[in-house]
Amino acid sequence: MSSLFILLINTAIFSQDNSKTHGGELNNKILLTNRYSPGVYTSFEQFLADAPAISIFRIKVNKGTGSVELYKISGQDSAGILVKNAWGISVGNELYKIDKGKLLAIEKVGSGFMLSKFVDPKKRKNNAIFWRNNIGSRKGVKNPFDIEDVLKTTSVKVQKIKLTHLDMNTGELIN
Repeated sequence: MSSLFILLINTAIFSQDNSKTHGGELNNKILLTNRYSPGVYTSFEQFLADAPAISIFRIKVNKGTGSVELYKISGQDSAGILVKNAWGISVGNELYKIDKGKLLAIEKVGSGFMLSKFVDPKKRKNNAIFWRNNIGSRKGVKNPFDIEDVLKTTSVKVQKIKLTHLDMNTGELIN
């Protein structure tokens, strides 16, 4: 009987460890909180743990490409150092995924995350106030949820598919 109990305990521990390393919900602080830590996430793992690597940053829109650029600000360098590997940001309790140079508002829906533009506006929590003030105002765009920032991918049958959700195992956008 005691060996069965130990086996069950070990199985439970193995299951917890396995889910932690494969994006399981047991260790995903981001799913358990409604107040997000501000800063830049340089990886999806940091996002899941709600532990941004960079706490002070500034954002810039590249005039030539229209792409979003993030700069890490430190005490020694107020101009900032370009962050080349940003996964996303948290600012003003709004979450954003960075994909192909675009800053995309995301929010928790159920046990995952979805692009805010696909959430019913009556239920939407991320109204992209940071985006409106820092991206839209620089690009001359008023609506962060317009058609310009819809990301699409090509399916096997060469149809365009809208990417709407985060894959909670990889952090990539999926349909």
